[in-house]
Amino acid sequence: MFLSKDELSPKRQKVRARIVESAMEVFSTYGYHDSTITAIAKKAKIAEGTIYLYFFNKDHLIIEVAEEFLSEMFERVKQKTADIVNPLEKIFAFIDANVQEFLNNPGVSKVLVLEFQKVRVNPLEDSGFTSNAYRNYISYLTEISDVAITQGFIRKMPPEDIAHIIFGCIDYSLRIWALSGFEPNVQKMVARMKNIITYGIVK
Repeated sequence: MFLSKDELSPKRQKVRARIVESAMEVFSTYGYHDSTITAIAKKAKIAEGTIYLYFFNKDHLIIEVAEEFLSEMFERVKQKTADIVNPLEKIFAFIDANVQEFLNNPGVSKVLVLEFQKVRVNPLEDSGFTSNAYRNYISYLTEISDVAITQGFIRKMPPEDIAHIIFGCIDYSLRIWALSGFEPNVQKMVARMKNIITYGIVK
């Protein structure tokens, strides 16, 4: 029997949290493809079958790990940029803070960056399990972009398009970093992306 997250008792919530924490450590150490449910169960010090009470499979687990990691990171980044009034400066500070959060957590970050398609297009949606992390990012960036358009910092265009462009810049820069392993690369790439966002590509 599968146990829904919203229906768990406090005791079972602790077990689930231990599974997610252990999965994050195993994914960080071995990568997603080389990680196994057996290794995660051993790390969490529970029977392998117990994991399947909370998660359908490894795909479901990486989605939940990403959801919790990204949701917590999203809240930290919002707090760091909350006092910035200028919407354009807030967008750039949001980009910088996001990238730095990933650089500060390289192990799990690289796994999530390279597996993030699973989070954005959740294969378990038909079962009612969806991740809100991507939607939260786009919604927040859309809101800031709308303010920037209203105040004349950005030309008039759909704010959702701007949000997707910004997210795409972050995603692309981090993906290159995850594949190359050189931290300076992502910093320089983000600076170039911000320059393109500011000045465009047409001469």
